[in-house]
Amino acid sequence: MSRKPDNARALAAAGADPWRELIGGWSPGRLSLAGPTRGLFEVPAGQQLNTAERTAAEEAARLVGALGSFHYEDTGLACVRGIDAAEAVRRLEATPVPEEDIEELLEDPTRTTRIWKSSE
Repeated sequence: MSRKPDNARALAAAGADPWRELIGGWSPGRLSLAGPTRGLFEVPAGQQLNTAERTAAEEAARLVGALGSFHYEDTGLACVRGIDAAEAVRRLEATPVPEEDIEELLEDPTRTTRIWKSSE
């Protein structure tokens, strides 16, 4: 989950069960099957992803590949069919951040002063 497969291998070598269900009924082993580390653990019988899960994992890999690699602290991204940025802003009842503020934030994402203005 944290993209640290060496840590997962070390935990499994020390006796941790990678097939124990944890997060939302998913085990670290099942998560590995759906992500970039499919060969991380030996897969016991009955632990394969179903067709819908495999399809979703393949689509996620395609989207990640299309987006490339980037990292900004405390940001998230969701890809939803039929929803563009304007619709997402409307549904979230959000206020778009001016472009110059985004550029300033990306230049120094660790600064403590928030650029967003609170609504009064």
